[in-house]
Amino acid sequence: MYLGLYFMIKCFVDMKNTTLGEFIRQIRVQKGISLRELARRADISPAFLSDIERDRRNPSDPILIKLAQQLDVHTKELQELNTTGALAEFKVIMDKDRGLGVAFANMVRDLKSGKVSSQSVQKKLR
Repeated sequence: MYLGLYFMIKCFVDMKNTTLGEFIRQIRVQKGISLRELARRADISPAFLSDIERDRRNPSDPILIKLAQQLDVHTKELQELNTTGALAEFKVIMDKDRGLGVAFANMVRDLKSGKVSSQSVQKKLR
């Protein structure tokens, strides 16, 4: 019991640096639910859930609601970790401001080359 509670608290403390997929997987594993079982309960394919957990695909709000219900977490917690809307909005802003688009492309290049760390970029953005 205490280990489970500790794990849940640790998940919520670490949530700011956790992706949506990582969070879903952490909670699913902590609750002892297999990937196939959670997919069945949420009425999605195991392959789709696997892609969500690996942050390869983004679930719609109706799927987030089903996952939240099955994992017994608030839908808002999952929605706050879902970056789909923010990324789409950022793309629109970059399309309007070409200078920002170039700066973003340079930052991505620097991240990929190891010239800067993701932590240093996150720190500057806060």
